[in-house]
Amino acid sequence: MHGSNQPFLTIMTPTWNRAHLLPRLYASLVRQGVTSSCFEWLIIDDGSTDRTAEYLASLAPDAPFPLRVIRLENGGKHRAINAGAQHIQGRWAMIVDSDDYLVEGSLDHFIEFLMIWDSDQSVGMIMSKMRFLNGNHAQTVFPRNVGKIRYYKRAALTEVIDCTFSFRKEAILLFPYPEVIGEKFMAHGWLPNAMSERFFSVFYDDVVVCAEYQKMV
Repeated sequence: MHGSNQPFLTIMTPTWNRAHLLPRLYASLVRQGVTSSCFEWLIIDDGSTDRTAEYLASLAPDAPFPLRVIRLENGGKHRAINAGAQHIQGRWAMIVDSDDYLVEGSLDHFIEFLMIWDSDQSVGMIMSKMRFLNGNHAQTVFPRNVGKIRYYKRAALTEVIDCTFSFRKEAILLFPYPEVIGEKFMAHGWLPNAMSERFFSVFYDDVVVCAEYQKMV
């Protein structure tokens, strides 16, 4: 495993008023069973008005892995990701939403997979499968025996319904989401499409994250 004092992977969670869901995600990180120095949890609190700040503060003293919180004025998920990218300490960053959680034991194998591709600087993004707990979302099917591809060419190989994105730190820093005054929404697909001209993507054919989409409020 990763021997440096710096974490190899940053799990980055943008969140807004999800204090009731964060305990599930935290518990799934505790149950991973990997060396605590392998990953950190970076939470970007996008101006929550519930008990998010108090809950996260209560975790910090006893968390078995590095846990850091950045608090912003509410500006939308894309701004939260931009801000969080400036504080990534890992070599890679996985974006895990606050209504998601990790499959038990999945992180160990995924980090090993990241290490395989870490030395190939042309690879900037890893796409891993998701499991959906509700809604009419079909299971993502990845193609077999495919190495590096350009993200924008994926449609010729598979219909990616949804997946978990992990980005090389250098890649996500090079491509911040555009920020427009007064606009709090930016399509998630902008980032992988933007970086696909410069970086290749790789499929990880296993489930790391379970998703449970929430009703819009």
